[in-house]
Amino acid sequence: LSALLGVGLGTFFLFQQSKRGLSPLAQEEILSPHDEAYQALNRLQHSDLIRKGQLKLYFLHLSEILRRYFERRYQIRALELTTYELKNEFKDRLNTEQGQLINDVLSFCDLVKFAKYLPTPLEIIRQNNQAKLVIDQTREPEIRPEAGPLTVPN
Repeated sequence: LSALLGVGLGTFFLFQQSKRGLSPLAQEEILSPHDEAYQALNRLQHSDLIRKGQLKLYFLHLSEILRRYFERRYQIRALELTTYELKNEFKDRLNTEQGQLINDVLSFCDLVKFAKYLPTPLEIIRQNNQAKLVIDQTREPEIRPEAGPLTVPN
């Protein structure tokens, strides 16, 4: 019930904001896909889900963070695809190493979520590091302005 109330209030707030338009400050606060994913990963890592033994929920969130990143980064509906379908989606977009890394992380998340696998603390740390590596290896290159020839005014 509280989740529905939260969704309803969030929808109302977003609707009100869209009617008024984004303020200049709000427009500046829009994060890049990789920055948003990094922030979400940091929040997840600092959550108490692992301490509470909620590993299935932890890896559900980890998978969702990566899939949301893929949606923003590649404009694909990653949240609606299975890991296998996502692997096929990336076959022509990424190199073999990147595709394998993504498949490994998402497959591990699936193992915990669906097969009730209980990862060791070392495996949890490794998967967190692998998730960050996925983002690092697939982030959009930064566009830097080209330096033109220097001209001296007359």
